[in-house]
Formats: sequence, C-alpha cells, structure tokens
Amino acid sequence: SDTTTVSHSSCFMKEEVVQKRILHLLKKQSYAAKQTDRHRYTALNVAIYKGAPLKVVAALLKAWPDAVKEKASSPIFDETTYKYVTSWEAPLQTACRCRAPFEVTALMLNTWLSYRENRTKTAIISLQRDNFTGDVKVLFSH
Repeated sequence: SDTTTVSHSSCFMKEEVVQKRILHLLKKQSYAAKQTDRHRYTALNVAIYKGAPLKVVAALLKAWPDAVKEKASSPIFDETTYKYVTSWEAPLQTACRCRAPFEVTALMLNTWLSYRENRTKTAIISLQRDNFTGDVKVLFSH
C-alpha cells in the first residue's frame, strides 16, 4: 500500500534519496498520508519518530493537516508498576518525546494550534509530558 511505502521508507529518513521518493509520492498520491497501521500510526507519526527532516514533515502536513490531531497508541513504561501501559499520543507529543528538531516541533505546534479546539488551556496541558526538552517546555509555557 502507499502508506506502507511512506512508513517503511521512513526508517531510512536521513537518506536524501528516500526523502525525494516520499516527497514525490506525496505529490502524486497525497492520500497516502492518510493511511494508518494497526496502532493508528500515520505516516506523520512514523516520519517524526524516525527523524524526518522538516521538508518531509511539512509535506506530510500539507497532504493531510488533520494528521496533527490523530492519536496513536504508544507503549509507555510505568515506573510504579514496572509494566508498559498504552498511552494515546498525538504526533506533536511524539515530536517532543523523540526530541525532534525545534523547527519540526514548532511546525507541529503551529499546525496543532491552528485548530480552534486546541487553543484551550486544557488541550495544551493534555500535551505536556515530563520528558520534554527545555526549549519545548519554554515553547509550551507561552
């Protein structure tokens, strides 16, 4: 499937040839960005997790801006029970957790905030996690 191509290519995201291939695919078949896997990960989630550069993340957001709101299941280690629990994570949270470049995180935040329902204090607090970098914490504090 098209998303399998985008998602599987994402594991080699730092290679320019793969980036060009993904950008070409999105130009020809933008709907590929809307496919999800069994954990509801979109191509955007996978690209961010695998360290995609800004131009790939921007192209995925252009193809499907609503992807910024799609939550996927993510195993989180609970240190009190010493077990993994399922947490639902938005791509912006993935960017923060995976320490994506600031430019990628800022683009994700701006896109997320472009939706009126995400501009409430409750919505913003729901994104915050303890493992954010200092610059991301400053970004969220404003």
